[in-house]
Amino acid sequence: MPRDETTSCWLGSCPTGLTLAPSGSGLSRTISAWQSGTLWHWPKTLLPDRRALLLLPVAGIVLLAAAACGYRLAGKGDALPRAWKVIAIPAFENRTPWMQLEQKLTGAVVRDFVARTRYRIVGEATGADALLTGIVLAAESAPVIFDPDTGRATHVLITVRASVLLRDLRSQQVLYQELNFVFREQYEITADLRSFFEERGPALERLARDFAATLVSTILEGY
Repeated sequence: MPRDETTSCWLGSCPTGLTLAPSGSGLSRTISAWQSGTLWHWPKTLLPDRRALLLLPVAGIVLLAAAACGYRLAGKGDALPRAWKVIAIPAFENRTPWMQLEQKLTGAVVRDFVARTRYRIVGEATGADALLTGIVLAAESAPVIFDPDTGRATHVLITVRASVLLRDLRSQQVLYQELNFVFREQYEITADLRSFFEERGPALERLARDFAATLVSTILEGY
């Protein structure tokens, strides 16, 4: 399973992060070995000092705490059922006045799933192993930073709320559900706010990419 050094806590009651010992200590070497999935051996020509040996039990405690608390290394969707071959992602429902928003978001989510998982993505549930549906509930924009000389907004905060459901179509088990998935991101605008939304092509594309990356990461790392 591909891994990186990103950790996440999916039980909701975990500490915000782990503080590792300085590089070169027995603890950091032990944790690095654990992260890479390989066994670390002391070189025959070099014996560990007493401080490193004393840190080894602490490393074990840290690893046990991490395991108990739900820490794991971020992957690419291997936590989802291996028996799945096809995931259906039909067009999201759009309940906002933003035209074409559902098309942009759906397309970006599909592309992100294709890039980050081994599943085949289709638009209809027939013959699929799982179904991912979404409803765009609200989309709002608000200027947050202004040019002190002109008074023109230079940055805008975009907020998108959606309801998302991932269901196994064989067992009908709900594997992921968030009735109020909230995405917020700040964007720099080079024209006035009205022009920013009149030229919605590039703006919505960028928003959709960021929304999809956040949503897909939440699903893959939260299951």
